[in-house]
Amino acid sequence: MRRARPPGRRARAHRARPAHLSKISEELVRQYDRDDRFAPWRVHGTDVDLTFTPFHLKRSVIDLKVFASRTHQCFGHWSGRVRDDAGVWVRVADVVGWAEDVHNRW
Repeated sequence: MRRARPPGRRARAHRARPAHLSKISEELVRQYDRDDRFAPWRVHGTDVDLTFTPFHLKRSVIDLKVFASRTHQCFGHWSGRVRDDAGVWVRVADVVGWAEDVHNRW
């Protein structure tokens, strides 16, 4: 006869070993529309294939002729896949984050 589980305890499901992700050191290709910041952005490389879908834009523009700064910081969701340290592709789905386009003149 099976022993009853104490209240509040659930059965454990077998879990695969978690992926270990390290810093991405390669130069990534970023494709986005500067005229439509809310259009999906594509970021890819050897170990990365992601799409960023913005939902909010924070914009800052300063132009003092000698000094200028233009920042477009988008907040949104990342989806796609990245390769872990073992070389296995790991799915990324709706991870909240940001991406930015910054130009400065000093």
